[in-house]
Amino acid sequence: MAIGNDLHGLFFDSKLKKGGSFKFSHNELGSNFKGKWRFDNIDKELKWNGTKAAIQEEVKFKGIDRYRNIEGTWKTNFGELELTQEGAFIEGRYDSKGKLYAVYNQENNTIFGLFTNKDRYGLLKFQLNNERTAFTGLWSWETKAWAKQKWDGKKVLK
Repeated sequence: MAIGNDLHGLFFDSKLKKGGSFKFSHNELGSNFKGKWRFDNIDKELKWNGTKAAIQEEVKFKGIDRYRNIEGTWKTNFGELELTQEGAFIEGRYDSKGKLYAVYNQENNTIFGLFTNKDRYGLLKFQLNNERTAFTGLWSWETKAWAKQKWDGKKVLK
């Protein structure tokens, strides 16, 4: 998610089975960036710098569309949450407060992402039940250590 000249985002390390957040600032040409990253349960930030590479072929996610049943309306303690999914990526709107941008990890049935609330943003992590009809979650403002603020929901079944 772009905020000013910075790009805030999420990553997931499939070997370590851990995710985290990053913040990049780029040069005017967009050919390189400087930034920082951290795992979601560690306060220490590390440097992450890079240079743009040419992509030769389109990246495709295999077999992930079968999990699209995350899409739909969810009743949560922060109002109604409407989710859509494209591959591993999830977008949503909750109540009239803001938007959600996240990644679904099918290996551990979690959603990890960013949310907006007017001019603020925060991190979220939802643990889905096996049927993907309910979640228990935590959230925090910006990139602070995880707070014990809960965000729980149940899917509206039709």
